[in-house]
Order: sequence, then structure tokens, then C-alpha cells
Amino acid sequence: MNLTQLLHAIKDMSSRGPQELVQLLQQLKVSEDSLRSQSQKVLEALPHLDPARESLGCLFFLHIVGNIGMPDHGSHQFLVAATRFLSTCDVEQIRLAPDKFVALCRQVRDHAVALRSPKLAVSPLKDGLQKLAPSPEHVTPIHADFAFSCLQAKHYNAAASVLEQTILDVEPAKTSMKPTDLLLYCYYGGMIHIGRRKYPEALHMFVQGLTAPTFVVNAITIATYKKYALVSLIHSDASPGGSDSQFDLLQFAGSVTALPKFTPSSVSRFIKSEAQSYIDLASAYSSKKQQDLPSAIEKHQARFLEACSCPSSDGNMGLVKLVLAGRTKRAIQKLTQTFLTLSLADIAQQVGLKTATEAESHILRMVGAGEIFAEIDASAGMVRFLEDPEQYTSTSAVQHLNATIQASFALAEKLQSINRQVSLDPAYVSKLYAKDKGDRFPEDPSDFDAEPQSLAYSFQDG
Repeated sequence: MNLTQLLHAIKDMSSRGPQELVQLLQQLKVSEDSLRSQSQKVLEALPHLDPARESLGCLFFLHIVGNIGMPDHGSHQFLVAATRFLSTCDVEQIRLAPDKFVALCRQVRDHAVALRSPKLAVSPLKDGLQKLAPSPEHVTPIHADFAFSCLQAKHYNAAASVLEQTILDVEPAKTSMKPTDLLLYCYYGGMIHIGRRKYPEALHMFVQGLTAPTFVVNAITIATYKKYALVSLIHSDASPGGSDSQFDLLQFAGSVTALPKFTPSSVSRFIKSEAQSYIDLASAYSSKKQQDLPSAIEKHQARFLEACSCPSSDGNMGLVKLVLAGRTKRAIQKLTQTFLTLSLADIAQQVGLKTATEAESHILRMVGAGEIFAEIDASAGMVRFLEDPEQYTSTSAVQHLNATIQASFALAEKLQSINRQVSLDPAYVSKLYAKDKGDRFPEDPSDFDAEPQSLAYSFQDG
């Protein structure tokens, strides 16, 4: 089938039923090599396809065009066409070829980066992930590409609505999702939250990546833990002042928060060998000696400064500096737990500041940020530490509590639904049955009637 015939087939079969669309998909796959060999003609034919009505054919044609080596103006034209396609394409058609749709979205990301304008990919990729995801609770490979583009463009707030959506489902068959896609989404998403100063949310994203089931640890996981360790220390400085974040569920004590018990053992083992400099930093942070932390930073400075474009590198000196600055805040916060009043001079001496004026500046910033509650008598050079004035009886506090309760009910309902689905899954039931036979053997006489092969299978599976 030549290009003209294929165009006619696309226009004819796209307007018919699901069976014809499946046939069209097979025809496009068969013709793909031929299309690649005449990519320039495909480029010229692309405007003749309607992205809203002939989405499947347009998807394959755009993917061919996206692979053409183009000058800057060509990349821009491709992005314009791809942006229009992603905003108007038919959901039912593109979900027939999720792998091709994901590949097109990655071309959009790459072309935008090549033009040094990653912001051009933000809006179309958001459209793309919403089209591919069976529900808002599904994660797709495009989530990682979208987060990467927002991070590169420094459009952190553009990612907020996507990152704030609770992710509960992963369906590789429908989304072409791979484990690396989830790890990258958690990594980039956590970094975006750092850029927005949303430290509890950043920790939540990093924990999702670190606790994802795995037997093999890769560079993304190690890089995620390094960010997680630093953000744990930074957030421990900010948490005592209070936070209304739904993710602020852990108590921090000036150290790296322990990972959940369900963290894969392979991750826990690798952390000790691959992130030793960060473990040393956390130990120095918790030390009572003020000089231990600067010394640890100086000792591992080369590691913290190392940076390149891939996720496996560090480039964490900015976060390390925040940890160092936060050490002073943490020391002041500890004083609020011991003293009711204290002179500025005494505060400066106890937290390692040079002058009372410097101590006053720190306290004013912390009061303004809601990290402590205090009054300063400038004439006497005294500070009076106060209790948190929030009694949590206001209308907004009650509304926040009700919203949290409703979210908890919704989550419990969702978990029950997932549990029912898993318990009825044929593969799960079969495996559970085989394991049960293995556990009961040889007490159950009925098992003696089984074939040797089935008994061997139950032992292996159990």
C-alpha cells in the first residue's frame, strides 16, 4: 500500500467502528518501515489529516516526522503540530497505541529541550498525560516527561495540579508504563516540590520512589535517597512551627527520617554503601558540636558539588547549604522548648552566632515564617518565647479537618476496592491455592492424588 492509499484508508476507517480501528492500527504497523523511508512525503501529507477525527493515523505520521533531523524552525513546526494533536486527539484512538503515544510525547519533550525552550512542552504534555490516563488516579510514562519539562522550565506551579493528584493505579498494559518511569516521576516531582518549598510533599514523592517494589537498585533510586536525606534535615527545621500539609505525618528530630519498613531490602543495603557521605552529614547534623556539620560538608564537598545532567549525579550543594543554614534555626527552636525568656546575646552564644544583632535577625525571620512564636524587647535585648496561638477552633481549621476526614474515607474505600479486585484475580487465586497446598503438605490426604508435576509446582511457588 502506497502513501496515497494509506491516507485514503486512514480517512475511511477512522470514521467507522472499533473493529475497523484495530484493523487500521495493524495496517499502520505494517506500513511503518515504508513510511520511515519516505519521511519527507509523510511530512507533506500530515496537514491532510484531521488530528481530532483521524487521530490514530495522525499519531503514526507525527511520530515519523518527529524522528526527522530538523533545523530549529522545523522543530518549532513539529511542536506546533504535536501541540494541536495532543489537545484535540480522540482518546479511544490513541489508547489503541499507548507505546506510540508515549514515544510522541517524548519527542515533544526532546524537541522543546533542543530549542532551549522546555516550557513549550509543558502544556502539550499535560494534555497528553490526561488523554492517556484511564483515570486521574493513574500514573503514566508521560507524568515523568511532564515533570521533567516543568523542572527544566522552572514552571513549578504548572505541575502543582498533577503532583497533588493522588496516584493509586498503574496499568502497564494500558499506559505502556515501566518501572523507570515511576522512579523518574517521583524524583522529578520531589525536586519540583523542593522548588516550591513544599518539603513534606517532596518527602512523600521521594518515599514513593524509594519504596517501589524492586530487586535491583539503579542510579535513580540512589539519587532519590540523597535528595530525601537532605530534605529530611531541611524539613526538620521548619516542622516545629506547624504545617497544614496532608503529607506532614512524621515527627522529625533533626535527623534523616527512617524509611518505612516496607522499603525493599535491596534499597536499604545500597544506601549504606552508595550514600555514605550523606549519612555522615546527617550524623554531623545531629551532633552537639557546632563545628561537626561544617567539617562534614568540607570533607565531602567534592561529592556535593559534582553535577551533570543525569539523575545519578549529585549537584546537591544548594540543598546542603540550606541544611547548614537550618542548623541555626533548629538550635533556636530547641531553645524555645527550654526557656521562656532569654537575652539576644545568650541566644547568639548558644547557637554559634557572632552577635546579638545576628540573632535578632534570625528570630525575626523565623517568627515571620511561623517557625517559632516570640516577642522581642529591643530596648532590653530580651526575647520572650510564646506558645502557638492557634487553637484550631476557627472555621478554616474545622473545614480542613473535615476535608482530611473525607479524604481518609475515600482512600479507605479505594483500598477496599483494590483488595476485592486482587482477591478475585485468577492469577492471584491460583498462586494462593498453590502456596496453600505447599503449606499443608503432607497433612491433607487429597494432595496425595495430585500429579507429581503439580506437587513440584506447589513447592516451587510456595
